[in-house]
Amino acid sequence: AAACQAFLGYTVLGWGATFLRRVFELSPAEAGFQFGVSAAAAGAIGITIGGVLADKLSARDARWYGWLSAASSLAALPFALAFAWAGDAGFAIAAFSVFYLLNNVYVSSLWTLVQNLVQPRMRATASASQLAILNIVGLGGGPLMAGIVSDVLEPSQGADGLRIALSIAAVVGATAAIFFLLCARTLREDLARASAGEDGLR
Repeated sequence: AAACQAFLGYTVLGWGATFLRRVFELSPAEAGFQFGVSAAAAGAIGITIGGVLADKLSARDARWYGWLSAASSLAALPFALAFAWAGDAGFAIAAFSVFYLLNNVYVSSLWTLVQNLVQPRMRATASASQLAILNIVGLGGGPLMAGIVSDVLEPSQGADGLRIALSIAAVVGATAAIFFLLCARTLREDLARASAGEDGLR
């Protein structure tokens, strides 16, 4: 699930400013400033909201860690597509801001689970493994895919080639919902098992 989300996130972050320049002819300074400020603000708000909601909802049922992440992954999809196919720069930035807020709701739940599903002696390795997966799949695959698709389609589609590439990334990101839901199915048992193992080490 995290790999799918990272694939989308790194693609949009890597190509978002270029998209604004190429499609809407913004200057490098305008595109970088508007995109950067929107990403910073929306990302911070999304992570914070996600953490608050995860704490409250998981107190009732631990499966909310997965359910909340699945819901936000799906909710972000239409706004990611709206960003990719926006008709003007203002609407694109607005759609991106909502998308990026929703798309960061999962982050707090993800790292909580990475830590809580393993015993204390395994937490550093678990975090390192997760980061490796995120970087290999997300950073290594997402922006590369967008560049290849954009280059291949540019002769026939022009700037729409990048729109299509961003749309592909959006769909990949939304499929994270499937994996978050699969995770939630056994999450209570998995957390209980990890906790029992932790108690046995004390």
